[in-house]
Amino acid sequence: MEGRTSEEQLYTELGALRKGWGLRRPYVRDRVGPELRKLCGIDDTVTHSAARSRVTELLVRAFGALPDDLALAARAMMAIEPDYPDKTLTLRQERLATTWNVDPMTVRRRCNQALQLISAHLAERGPELAADGRDEDDSFRPDEWYTVTSLTTLRLDTPTPEATEIREIVSMKDGLCRIALGLGLPRPRSETRPKMGLEVEMQFGGALESNRQPSAEYFVHYIRFPHPLARGEVHTFGKTVRIPPGQAMAPHFVSRPLHRVDRFELRVKFNPARLPRVVWRIFAIPYHVSEADGPGKDILELDSVGETAVTFTRLRPSFGYGVRWLP
Repeated sequence: MEGRTSEEQLYTELGALRKGWGLRRPYVRDRVGPELRKLCGIDDTVTHSAARSRVTELLVRAFGALPDDLALAARAMMAIEPDYPDKTLTLRQERLATTWNVDPMTVRRRCNQALQLISAHLAERGPELAADGRDEDDSFRPDEWYTVTSLTTLRLDTPTPEATEIREIVSMKDGLCRIALGLGLPRPRSETRPKMGLEVEMQFGGALESNRQPSAEYFVHYIRFPHPLARGEVHTFGKTVRIPPGQAMAPHFVSRPLHRVDRFELRVKFNPARLPRVVWRIFAIPYHVSEADGPGKDILELDSVGETAVTFTRLRPSFGYGVRWLP
C-alpha cells in the first residue's frame, strides 16, 4: 500500500493471518498478503499446502529471535503450536492464559508485542531468513515427490515408544537426491522439559543426512537416497523414530501430510500389561489432536494380543489421520 513501510504492512498481514484457524486454514494461500508472498516466493501456482509450509518455516526461523515466552505466544497465535489447536485466535489466547496462569488481556498484549517484533525482524532480515532456508524448504515442495504407501507400526510394548515406517515414494523430477520429512511430537501435560527429544534410525533405503528442530516439538529429518532418482522412479525406505527414555508420549499417533499420500496404514501394538481404556480412529481432522479431546465415535477394538490397525487412502494434505487412546 502506498505510504506504508514494509514493517507496517507485514504487521497488518500477520495480524490478518493469525485470525480464525491461522496457518491451519484449508485455503491459506489466499490469505497470505503481498509482503509475505514476496518473501516466501508464493504465487497462484503454489499449492495451499506448499504456501503453508513456506510461511510456517519462515516464521519459525524468525521466532528464534524472540524470548521464549513471546516465541510461544507467536506460535500459538499463528496456530503453529500443536498444544493450541483451537479454531479461533481468542480460544488459543485463552488456553495460553490458562497455561501461564495470567488473564487473557496479558496474553493479548504479549501476542501483539510478539507480532510487532516479528514484523520488524522480517522487515529487516526477511530476505536473509528466506534465503537461509531456501534449500531446505525446496525439499518440502509437493511437486517433487509423493508417497504411494506408508506402512507404520507403533510399538508401545517396548522400553520406550517407537514407530517404524516403511515408505514407498515416487520421484516427480529427475535427480531427486534427498527429501525432508517433518514430524511433530506434541508435549503431554505431564512433560515439563523445555524441548522434546526424538531419536531417528534409518533401517534401509537411505542415509540420515541431517536433523533440524525448528521448534520445541517439531523435527525435520533429511534423508539422502543411495542414488539420484529419475522422474517416475519408485523408491522404498524404512526408518524408526524413538522417544528417549524417561520422556512421556501424548496418547495419539496422527499423520498430517504436507505432500500427496495415496495410502497410510497404521498398526499400534499396546503393552498387554497396560491396555488403554478406549481407542478410536482419527479421520481427516483440520486441527491438531489435544489431550482435551474425548473419545470419538469411531471406536476401535483391540485383538487378543493388544493390537489394532487402521488404513486411510487419498489423504488430504494438512489434515490429520491416525489413532487416539485413553491410557
